[in-house]
Amino acid sequence: MISLQLVNGDMSVGADGTVTMVDGNRLWAFGHRFLSVGNTELPFTNASVITLLANLNTSSKISASGSFLGTITGDFNTAVSGELGRPAKMAQVRIGLKGAGKTGQYRMEMVQDRILSPLLLQMMCYSVLDGSERTLGASSVRLSGSIRFEGVTEPITIDNVYSGDFNTPMVASLGAALPVAFALQNTLEPLRIQNVDLTLEATPEKKQFTIDQVWTEQKEVRPGENISIHVLMTGDGAREMAKVLQYTVPVGAPAGTWNITVADGPTTNVGEGRAYNVTQARPASQVVSLLNSMRGQSKAYVRIWRSDAGYTLEGRELPMPPPSVGLILARTPGAAVNPGRGSTVAELSFDAGDAPISGAKTITVEVKE
Repeated sequence: MISLQLVNGDMSVGADGTVTMVDGNRLWAFGHRFLSVGNTELPFTNASVITLLANLNTSSKISASGSFLGTITGDFNTAVSGELGRPAKMAQVRIGLKGAGKTGQYRMEMVQDRILSPLLLQMMCYSVLDGSERTLGASSVRLSGSIRFEGVTEPITIDNVYSGDFNTPMVASLGAALPVAFALQNTLEPLRIQNVDLTLEATPEKKQFTIDQVWTEQKEVRPGENISIHVLMTGDGAREMAKVLQYTVPVGAPAGTWNITVADGPTTNVGEGRAYNVTQARPASQVVSLLNSMRGQSKAYVRIWRSDAGYTLEGRELPMPPPSVGLILARTPGAAVNPGRGSTVAELSFDAGDAPISGAKTITVEVKE
């Protein structure tokens, strides 16, 4: 018996199976696929069967892993195969917990695999929360930290808040896994995780606010004048929170109808064409930069925009280009025109303390000459 070690440390995840053949330093096992992930790098140990768990449909073995033996390098339809004595390079993971039930930190290491690593990270985050916090009922989780990749200077920075009445830990753990999955599966060059450093802060109450009303004191403004933007947010238990933001219309701004959209982070991402999808693979630095530009629900964003067409080139927004540049972009392969989203003139932001914000409202003002 051998045991494939997917996660080691304060949490252990493994898969045990029977050795089929050993030839020198080469090994074949299982006699069937594990997950059929193809070429991979999974460390394995020896294992011993403690007892059999009898079942009329499918009996199973209860076993325990032992000392390190080598690394599985292939997972295909007929077997898994690997090398004895070959070390596997693992990704280091630290997850800190600040909760109502427990405070501490967990240190683990997980396998480097573009399919398995995001799933395992989600499992680790959820297990940390599930071990001491409730998964049913109102709760809030703040997820913060960073994820570094080998050979990439800029790390992925995570700072988001999740709140709800049902299984908020599952949503928060998915928020940790999605950026990793996106980065590993959409870069030109293969990426390897250097380390993951996350902190989970959990509270047993729902703190979410919803954007309820948005209005301005002025319906018409001129360049150089201020716009006072009022936002009223509501929460559970008849809670209310009001915010007032000031914006000065730039001198020389074009006349016409300007839109003011107050929305949560994910809605603002969609409004600017930023989402977890790409048309083609990008360099790792571009993918990490895109992920860091994604907004979470820890803040709300005031987007002031006009209906002029904007462009997206290689994942970057080019709002309101000069007409000459617009003609060039219109003929450039890979440059997408965004007539529906419009061109962003300015962006403001605000928070609601440690509570996430959801919802969206749009109003208009007239800019006069």
